[in-house]
Amino acid sequence: MEQQKIRILIVENEQYLLQQFEGKLEEGPYDLTVARNGDEATNFIHQNPFDLILLDIMIPKKNGFEILADMKNRGNTTPVIVVTSLGHPDDVQHAKQLGAKDYFVKSPHLTDILGHVTRVLRESRSVSVRS
Repeated sequence: MEQQKIRILIVENEQYLLQQFEGKLEEGPYDLTVARNGDEATNFIHQNPFDLILLDIMIPKKNGFEILADMKNRGNTTPVIVVTSLGHPDDVQHAKQLGAKDYFVKSPHLTDILGHVTRVLRESRSVSVRS
């Protein structure tokens, strides 16, 4: 019996970083969907269930904070890891207030992103199993 794929939405507009994400995650049990701007991301989120969203803040058409606010207003509890170059404590706090489960400041090769993905998925699944 084949293991069910974990659906991840990657919201990122930089091609180099998309390739990094895909390189880090392609070996795992993941089904990856890519949105290159905020409007695409919002449409995907409203139309498809995801197990996890990797969300950049600085993207065209609608920024990551706006996407988080929209998700919160709609009661969407899909776990989100913010992956951005914004490392200011106010940005981290704002994202977490809007519902982000984790906040990852980009590095050139996205080192440690797999650890963040694994941890957030484990936490979100243990919470849903208990409730």
